[in-house]
Amino acid sequence: MIAVSRVSRRYAEAIFSVAREAGRLEDFEAELAAANQLLAEMPQLRALLAHPEIPRESKLRLVEETFGGRLSAEMVSFLRVLVLRGRQALLLEIGESFSALADEARNLIRARVASAIPLAPEQKARLREKLIAMTGKRIELEEEIDPALLAGVRVWLGDRMIDGTAAGRLAELRTGLMALRGGRR
Repeated sequence: MIAVSRVSRRYAEAIFSVAREAGRLEDFEAELAAANQLLAEMPQLRALLAHPEIPRESKLRLVEETFGGRLSAEMVSFLRVLVLRGRQALLLEIGESFSALADEARNLIRARVASAIPLAPEQKARLREKLIAMTGKRIELEEEIDPALLAGVRVWLGDRMIDGTAAGRLAELRTGLMALRGGRR
């Protein structure tokens, strides 16, 4: 996840309100992702759109030719606005911010869980239930394998990390023992 500027957030909120009014949150979210994917696959396109010496009219034509048949008219208009205001470099941040707004509207939190080995389906279900009880929101789990973790799991809910690993529990135990001993070794 990337840090999102206030400017990116405002643009995301604007396109989010259009998407929400039209009842097309998923469509717009997918289109923002597709536009970012295309720009990632075509660095020359991204460079042309960012180049300060290329006239704005040429950039607008490029947006129309590249995205016109692939994205909705609303999304192409949004991309045109970004180009007109010189904000096309913020598209990735805008996409991230839009997704966060859409998740919030869907009462959804995307949790990332790291473990040494893949979790069994029943372990994932128990973890999801605990996270639902903790947050009161729907949970979508994204699993990653980290062989450096010997046992347990580490979970990220947005900016918050819950360390349920063996190393994390030992560190907590050590801190508690140090506090009991008054910080002496």
